[in-house]
Amino acid sequence: MALLQVEDVSKRFGAIVVADHVNLSVGAGEALGIIGPNGAGKTSLFNLIAGRYTPDEGKIVFQDRDVTAASMRTRCHSGIARTFQIPQPFARMTVFENLMVAATAGARKSIASARRDCAEVLERTHLSAKANAQAGGLPLLDRKRLELARALATAPKLLLLDEVAGGLTEPECMALVETIQSVRESGVAIVWIEHVVNALMRVIDRLVVLHFGKLLTEGKPEAVMADAQVRQIYMGIEPT
Repeated sequence: MALLQVEDVSKRFGAIVVADHVNLSVGAGEALGIIGPNGAGKTSLFNLIAGRYTPDEGKIVFQDRDVTAASMRTRCHSGIARTFQIPQPFARMTVFENLMVAATAGARKSIASARRDCAEVLERTHLSAKANAQAGGLPLLDRKRLELARALATAPKLLLLDEVAGGLTEPECMALVETIQSVRESGVAIVWIEHVVNALMRVIDRLVVLHFGKLLTEGKPEAVMADAQVRQIYMGIEPT
């Protein structure tokens, strides 16, 4: 049974089509990767799933419930969390305070429960030593970790990751991948947009390619990356 279903979803802004009759599903505990050139509609799809945008056509079903018209807050409360390509913490709060806001507002936990759960999230994301550091002063890897930690503090069933590996060195990227793998192993379903394909391929079960708002192809990651049309559109490799 699918945890998330995106059914024939379309969205346009004037003449710009950001989603063109997109259909995809995500199973409970599955890790789905999404790639595509800049402007392919990847982040717009996340905005539709998370509730920032309302589709012009189609519907979005989460846990067998039609959430097409539901607010971002309602979707967060129901178990959909997301990160942003550019981390957006409360810069003047500490790392721990950022997580407490997510846990109490996003997951509606009591203060006592939030404290306990946030301590566990800090441990999982390797931020325990930075718990009392001001979020705005963190280096990039820790800001990325905090973005992930804030999403996890809402106790999601579905986690949307938007280019969390971007800008990191190879060792930093692999350290973050290890954390994401542990999240996936805990049973959280993941949909991950990423340009750092070698990081993506270490985690995902299935790969989707978007192009001009359309779903171009999907399938096993190795098969999708070997597809001639994908190689031409995404990597600029002409067919031989």
